Amino acid sequence: MSLLGSNIRKLREDRGLTQSQLGGKIGLAESTISLYESGKREPNLDTVQLFADFFGYSVDQLLGRNNLFTSSPKPLTLEEEPTHQDLEEFLHTSNVQFNGAPLDETDKEEIIDVLKYVWKRLRKDKDTPENK
Repeated sequence: MSLLGSNIRKLREDRGLTQSQLGGKIGLAESTISLYESGKREPNLDTVQLFADFFGYSVDQLLGRNNLFTSSPKPLTLEEEPTHQDLEEFLHTSNVQFNGAPLDETDKEEIIDVLKYVWKRLRKDKDTPENK
C-alpha cells in the first residue's frame, strides 16, 4: 500500500465513510477508491487535489511530504494574535465543511476574516477594565 493510499484510507475511516460513500461525495467509483487505497493505482494530480480539498489537507500532507497525523497546529490563544497561516492550519485540522463538502478558497478566506474579527473582539473584551 502506498503512503498516499494509506492516508486516504485513514482519513476516510476517521470520518466513518465507506469507499462507496467517499466516492459518491467526490465523484469517483468505489472500485477506483479501492485501487487508490491499496496502491494498485495512483491518482493523477487533479484527483489528489480533489482528495486534499475534501479532507481539508494539503497535497503535500496527503503525499507524505509533511507529516499528516502527528503534526499539531500551534494552539490559538488570546495572548498572541493568530497569523493567517495559523488560521489556515486551524481550518484544515478542524476539517470545516458545509453540507458535507469542503470549503472553496473564497469561503476559507471569509472564515479567516471572521476568525480574525472574533479574536480582536474577544481580546478587546478581555482588556476592558471590568475584566482585569
